[in-house]
Amino acid sequence: MRGAKGLEQASGARVSDGFFRTLGVAPWLGRDFLPGEEEASAEPVVLLSYEAWQKRFGGDNRVVGRSTTINGESYRIIGVLRRRHRDLCVC
Repeated sequence: MRGAKGLEQASGARVSDGFFRTLGVAPWLGRDFLPGEEEASAEPVVLLSYEAWQKRFGGDNRVVGRSTTINGESYRIIGVLRRRHRDLCVC
C-alpha cells in the first residue's frame, strides 16, 4: 500500500457492501461501502483501519477522497474505521 511515506506492506480483506453494517460497525471518518461497489466494474475503493490511517497518512482528516495504491492498483479512500477495528478492508 502506498502511504505518505511510500510503499509499505499492509494486510486487508475484500468484503461486500453490507459487511460492516451487519457487524454494527460505522466508519469514524468518511462513509461505508455502497451497494455495488464490490462489483468488478466499480471504481476500487478502500476503508482504512485507524492504525493504517495514523501510520501511513499521519492521521490527516483530509485523507477521504484521496487515492492510494494497493497491489499496483489505484483505490479511492472512502473512510477510516474506528480505533478498535484493526484490519484494513477493501471492496
